[in-house]
Amino acid sequence: MKKHILFEVCGRIILAACLFVGLSAMLFEINKDEIVKIEPMTVSNIELKDPLDAELIWCRHLGDEALRDKECLRAWSENRARFFKRDKTGVASKQATNTFVQSADMKRR
Repeated sequence: MKKHILFEVCGRIILAACLFVGLSAMLFEINKDEIVKIEPMTVSNIELKDPLDAELIWCRHLGDEALRDKECLRAWSENRARFFKRDKTGVASKQATNTFVQSADMKRR
């Protein structure tokens, strides 16, 4: 009698597994046409508005060699200066400083 119960339980587990695999395969086939293929970004599909952008992309592709390349170091320095809105002397612009002070004042309130 115990063998009969064991076979019944195993049979139900196998049936559930087969149903799961069958339903999964069916859903995959139904949705196969809807899978979106994403093309990787390449330099050719990026619109470069600034020569600095092209230089930064070139440096990215150089890998570790870019750490020793003078042009890459110059491009990164220029990019940081633009990000932090600094002039050629390394001093932050008045607008950037005012924005920082205003945001700090807002946090205190």
